[in-house]
Amino acid sequence: MGEKREFDFMRGVREATLVRQGGLCAACKRAVGPSDPAHHVIPQQCGRSNPTLARFLRTAENCVKLCPPCHERYHESGRYRDGAVAEPKHFPWSHGVVGKAGHAPWCAKILQHWAGIAKVADARRRAGV
Repeated sequence: MGEKREFDFMRGVREATLVRQGGLCAACKRAVGPSDPAHHVIPQQCGRSNPTLARFLRTAENCVKLCPPCHERYHESGRYRDGAVAEPKHFPWSHGVVGKAGHAPWCAKILQHWAGIAKVADARRRAGV
């Protein structure tokens, strides 16, 4: 995955996410580092038709660091271009051990963005776009 894509996370976002998670995989609690995968909770493909959402997709709030086996699993054995969909509850260590209390509000915010995506998609479908 060496090519740069439109919605890839900037280095600062990846670093902030790693700090927020306390160096733990958001899914399984294994140790992760700077070179481990940064995963979009809301898939980057969702931003193509929604400029407001596109900005959110690149933020630390939409980013979780995963160990390689978990990243592979969430992308169904390497299907990275299709956009893996897993609800935020699948990432219980999104705020590490120390910040565990931050997980529930984070889940609520992600789900709020998902609702916005569904609303836009529904409006586009009705308009025949």
